[in-house]
Formats: sequence, structure tokens, C-alpha cells
Amino acid sequence: MEHEHHLPEDTVAEILLLLPAKAVARCAAVCKAWRRITADPHFLAARARRRPHPASILLLTYVDASFGAEDIAVDALPISSDDDARHRLIRYPTAAPPLATTRQRCLLLLASCDGVLLFKADAGVYFLFHPVTRQWAQLPRLPADGYYTTYKYDYPELALYFHEPSGEFRLLCFSLQRRVCYIVSTGAAEPRDLLEPEDVTTTGRHITARLFVTPPVPLHGSLHWPPASTTGETALTAFDTVSETFGQMPGPPSRRPWTVKLFEMGGLLAAADFGGNKHVDLCFLEDYSAAGRWARRHRVASPWQHGRGWPHDIDVCSMAVAGDDDGNVILGNNERLLAYDTRSNTVRNVHSVMRRRRSVCVTKLVFKGSPVVRGQHQHACFATLPASSSADFPSIHSRS
Repeated sequence: MEHEHHLPEDTVAEILLLLPAKAVARCAAVCKAWRRITADPHFLAARARRRPHPASILLLTYVDASFGAEDIAVDALPISSDDDARHRLIRYPTAAPPLATTRQRCLLLLASCDGVLLFKADAGVYFLFHPVTRQWAQLPRLPADGYYTTYKYDYPELALYFHEPSGEFRLLCFSLQRRVCYIVSTGAAEPRDLLEPEDVTTTGRHITARLFVTPPVPLHGSLHWPPASTTGETALTAFDTVSETFGQMPGPPSRRPWTVKLFEMGGLLAAADFGGNKHVDLCFLEDYSAAGRWARRHRVASPWQHGRGWPHDIDVCSMAVAGDDDGNVILGNNERLLAYDTRSNTVRNVHSVMRRRRSVCVTKLVFKGSPVVRGQHQHACFATLPASSSADFPSIHSRS
């Protein structure tokens, strides 16, 4: 028998990097060596750098599984509403395995930050998932001493963010029982309380209430929550992710600030005001300073007519809004999802989401940019934690 000659794995990897995703998937079935290459986190990260994902809104799709069970698939739909570019990040069961120790019915998707997803498995138990490298990492488990309760409506999580100086992912939380904000860090064994002024309790309660409307928007090193109005003028709550301190910013003008949702578009902080009966106003913060000059640039005709007074709190809470750097804005919910082009002032329906039979749930989470743009920092976060690949989770199906 003649001696077999094999290309070096580095050469094979370079060739596979040039192929489209479907071709790579077929090559993975050729042999164990190629399957190992295509599953390697460094190969997956290299592919992501060559083909960065566009800014997308996350969808939860309920799909049939074996033996009459049901899975949840997390899909990323580009804000441009290009359904052909819609791609799957992860798929997991809706029910926990029979021998699981968690009381949670299934994994709960909480947040998205720099291409990493945050899941909650139980009270005080959190997992980070890297869709590109398909790696999992568990955050330090919270002690039960006042950091959380087992009450099913207790949601202490305020935001997930990336701390630039340390290269760590951090989870900002609020304890109603202890009346303190605290931080769960990938680089610490226990949570750390924030030394904040006396109004931290008021801030925490306000943010917690607004989380049901929209998640915080990251921009210029800070997180921004929707406005509240107590004196007739709206004000945003901001959190500096470097100094880890809270502050206030002028909010957009609105007669109904509880109907305002924030988003980022083209490097500007923007707001969608759903308070009108026949339209949605899009305002932009043109001066990111203490002055905070907001300007209304667009007015989108509202298609959400339900034969009753508008807005209803439950309708506003379900509304999602997001923008990209190409002038596209996506807004709506499961009943009606629209893509608005700010350059041509045109609106089109996103029909693939509006079909109820497909059981698609529009979340308010944005999956933005390439998950590996920060270099090795994020990989170091996963390396220092108890990390695993999706192969260690038999019931998890990445990108399937």
C-alpha cells in the first residue's frame, strides 16, 4: 500500500477559511481531522473576522424536536431585514432534562453584549455563550444571602457589559432586599457592591421597571436606559462602564416618556417614541454632552391599530427597535414588524416574522458586530472561567 500524504492542518484550515458556510459544514463530515479543524475556536474566530455578522435583532423560534418535544432556536435577523442573511446562533430544549438540578424550565436568554449571549439557568446561576467559538463559561455563582430570591418574578439583572480596563465581562445587578447595586465579574469569585450615593435604591428600582420596556443601550462607554419624567422634563439614566458610576442625561422630549425606547444608530443615541396614535417619532441626540440637544428627524406611520386606545402598556413593552450604520431601523413586535429606511423614507413589512404558525418571538435584544473584534480579551474571559464547548452540552445545538 502506498504511503498516504496529508496536507498540514494549517494548510487545510486556510483552504476551509475561503469556503462559504454550507461548504464548510459539508467538509466537516469528510473525516475526524477536518471536523476537528472546523470546530476549533481559533478557526471559528478567524472565519468570523473574515465574515463579520451585520447588526441584527434576536428572534426566538420554537421548533419541533424529537419525541414530541420542542426546542428554542435563537436566530439573528439583520436590521436591514434581509431574511436570506438570517442565521441561527444556538438551539436548546424548552424543558430541562429530568435529572437536572435547576428549577428553571429552560435557559432564559437575558442579554447580548459584544457578540456574547447571557443565559440564566437558575436563581443566581448565569452562563455566557460565544456563538462563534461555541464556547460556554459560567459566571461566579451568586450566594443566596440577599443577592437574589427564589421568587419567580425577581429579576435582579440590570445589564451585561464589557469592562475595557480589565478585559472582563461584568453583570450589573440590583438587590431589592439589600438595597444595593452589585457587580458579578468574570474575574472575581464573589459579587462586589457598588459604592453609590443614597439614591442608588431609587436608581435601581427605576432601571428595573424600565427593563420591561427595553434593555440598556451601550454607546461611548456607557449604558443608557429609557427616560423617566418626574418634573415634566425627561431624563435618561446612564452608567459609565469604566468608572462604574451612575449619572443622568437629558432625555428626548415626549409627553409620554414611558413609551420611549432607546437604540443606537450610526454612532448616535436615538429614541423611538411610540406615544402617538398614528405615528412613531424617531429622535436623535445630536450633542452628546450635558446640554443634550435632541432633534426629531423622522416620523414613521404607525400600523399598530388594534381597535382600542393606544398606547397600551403591554403593547409598548413588546415593541422592539434597533438601528444599523446603513440607515435602517427595525421596529415592531410579533404582530407587525417593520423595516424603515431613513435614507429613502420607505417602510416595508418583515413577513417572515409575522406568521404566527412559525411561532417566532421578536426579542428586544440586539446582536451587534463581530464577536471577536476585541482580540484575545474575550477569549481570555472564557479561558479563566469553568469553560466548555457545546460538545459538552448534549442538549445544546449550536447553529443548527
